[in-house]
Order: sequence, then structure tokens, then C-alpha cells
Amino acid sequence: MPAGTSVVTNGAASVPLASATWTLASRVEPLRVEGRRIEGRFTPQVTGSWRLHAVTADGTPLEGDAPELHLLIVPDSAPVVTLPVPGRDTTLPISLRQQLVADVRDDHGITRPAS
Repeated sequence: MPAGTSVVTNGAASVPLASATWTLASRVEPLRVEGRRIEGRFTPQVTGSWRLHAVTADGTPLEGDAPELHLLIVPDSAPVVTLPVPGRDTTLPISLRQQLVADVRDDHGITRPAS
């Protein structure tokens, strides 16, 4: 996943919960809990296997394995700008005006021209 991308969590348990978090080693990202519902958003900064840790309202353990997110964080790449027009060996017209074409690309996309 590209660096800076958020992970969105929405879900429900079969029993009321007291708390829920995504954890990776000492990193803890809390989720909002309301009864059986959990939701939240966080932006992971490191690669690894994040595990969902949920605590039931009455303290009984949940059955089964906890869900895991196996994330690989990829750094953002720099935008690329090329000028295909004018090409090499272009002769400037007598008006001294030349058409210019710019091609702009970015791994997150381009939304608007710079101001």
C-alpha cells in the first residue's frame, strides 16, 4: 500500500465489546466500539502483520484466530513531468510562439494544475 494510505475498519462481533485495537509490536491503533460494532481509521507507518485485538464486555475470550492485516508500505514516488512537444530539433516559427505539451504522472494521480 502506498505510504500515507489509511486503513478503514468497519465490523461487528457476535458479542458486545469493551475495546478493539489494531496492534503491531508496541504500536496500537484504537478503534471506536459501540456495543458489538467496531469502526475506525488509521494510517500505518510501518510494514508488518497488524492483528485485531478485541476485548469482550464481560472479559470472556473470543473464539478463533484474530484477523490480521499483512501490509507492505511502499514509499510515495515523485511525480514525473515530460515535455513531448516541442520535440528535438524543433525550429521556432516566425511568430516566435511554440506549442507546448506537458505530460504529468503521479502514483496517486493528478487532481488539478498547480497554482
